[in-house]
Amino acid sequence: MNQKLTFDLLRLAGLLGFCKDSRNRHVGREIDSVFDTLAMDVSSLLKSYKEVEDQNLKLKQELRFCRCRGPRAVPNGQNDKKRKRTRKSTSTSSGGSTSYGSSGSNTSNSGGAVGYGGGNTGNGASTHNNGSRASGGRSSTGSTSGSSRQVSVPRDNMAMVKAEVRRSGYELLNDQLGRGGFGLVYNGRPLNNSGQEVAIKLTLCDDIYSWTNLPGQNDQIPVEAAALIALESVTSVVDLLGFGEVSLGSDDVFFFVMEKPMGCISFDTYLRQHKPILPVVAFSFLKQLVSMVLAIHQCGWLHGDLKPSNLLMCAQDQLKAIDCGLAKKLVNGQCIVTSAGGTKVWNMAPERRNAGSCDLVKSTVWSVGVMYYYMIFGRLPFSSLKKAQKKPLKWHCNIPIGAKTILQRLLDPDPNRRVVIEDLEQLIQTHAALSNI
Repeated sequence: MNQKLTFDLLRLAGLLGFCKDSRNRHVGREIDSVFDTLAMDVSSLLKSYKEVEDQNLKLKQELRFCRCRGPRAVPNGQNDKKRKRTRKSTSTSSGGSTSYGSSGSNTSNSGGAVGYGGGNTGNGASTHNNGSRASGGRSSTGSTSGSSRQVSVPRDNMAMVKAEVRRSGYELLNDQLGRGGFGLVYNGRPLNNSGQEVAIKLTLCDDIYSWTNLPGQNDQIPVEAAALIALESVTSVVDLLGFGEVSLGSDDVFFFVMEKPMGCISFDTYLRQHKPILPVVAFSFLKQLVSMVLAIHQCGWLHGDLKPSNLLMCAQDQLKAIDCGLAKKLVNGQCIVTSAGGTKVWNMAPERRNAGSCDLVKSTVWSVGVMYYYMIFGRLPFSSLKKAQKKPLKWHCNIPIGAKTILQRLLDPDPNRRVVIEDLEQLIQTHAALSNI
């Protein structure tokens, strides 16, 4: 249809040009004929679009499953102690159901550069039994996939999603905060009128990287939810306040209700606006990154996708990690994998270029080094993994000797020579005095 419209428009343009240079009396009738054809084609195209829209609006959804937590107070400060989470289950007779930037922003970002983007894709079969997912219904490891369908909630079904979110103690507002590669994020607020806004992320279940079970539970949940629960005591990671699932036709959608710190902006946005930043400021952020990585590691997890767009800068320049869609559990302090997702320029250490297994804990140290380099110089250290293996680090301007030493240890292409995660704090303390000049 689009090709035919293009052909008719070209034909009309040619006739109009001929009409300008000629007095042929037959041209007028020919132009009228083309206009009539165009009108019919456009009418047919609009009719086709209307039929597709009507089909989407007529989809009947059935709420199959929802497991949510009631509302609780969100910490207002970085150092506030997080409360113990209580769990609630809700059931109904009819069944059950990146990236945000600064407060009030409606910016969307397809790359997940503004807040709660989604994780890597995963394929897993869904099995329902009386509205709940039994153990084994989802793949516990997930598998990466190169394709993804963007979450889409028809308007007549959004009311059902909102109703289920309300049962969990929150209100989903209409304003969309942003979108990542695998999720949409909406603004929300607790029903207890606490005044603290929340972020509500919707992700297709088939795009969730991995599923797991909580101890003593048969139903499976995304690893992202399990990681956020395990990291509840880490104040530099956003809180998970609730979660649930809704079926939309042939697509199951999982929703996460998450803390939205007041006055926060994407760290990626901050760096783009201020890069390069002063060494003393970069070093203060480096200390926060190291504390965050160590706290997550001590809880037996790793984030899996550390980069500026997965960090929020909150009040008093405090950093908080978001989007744990690629989080992985540690085994004896390591995370040995043969392949893993992530963002190439930020997460792919040189050893991941070669075939075989690698330790993602060592890759996390590399990611910290890439971000520190980017803060100081306003650019990435290497344009490719091949160059990262063979080329020495470039110093684009004079920087403190302590910063150079730290970068060399963090970005050593040999993972066996690279500083181990347990020694990160000692490294920055040793060179602190020489990193702030």
